[in-house]
Amino acid sequence: TAEGENSVRAATDEVSEVLATRTPIRQLVPALSQALGRNLSQNEEGSSWEEATSILAIMKIAVESSQRSELTPVIGKIFNGLVTSYAYELKKADNREELLSNTNKCLLALVMKLS
Repeated sequence: TAEGENSVRAATDEVSEVLATRTPIRQLVPALSQALGRNLSQNEEGSSWEEATSILAIMKIAVESSQRSELTPVIGKIFNGLVTSYAYELKKADNREELLSNTNKCLLALVMKLS
């Protein structure tokens, strides 16, 4: 049912928000970057760009909710994750707009936080 799907989506969004805002970014970003790399580097049957979009959404929330000074130690890991996402997007013939959109949103959040 639509109501059931909405409640599951709301619960998922809430868990993502809590994870991104309550976990120290110095611990969260390396784990997210590693998970993103592993997820997108798997063979075609094993890779899941849908999961990668969720990882990028959590990374974006973490960047937005952090202080600028907290980003300095993990900025390389964030860029590694973004580059991995962009590289994955280029390798695939079919366009996965949601993955590209979440990657762009995360990059924009990072640029806005650093400016």
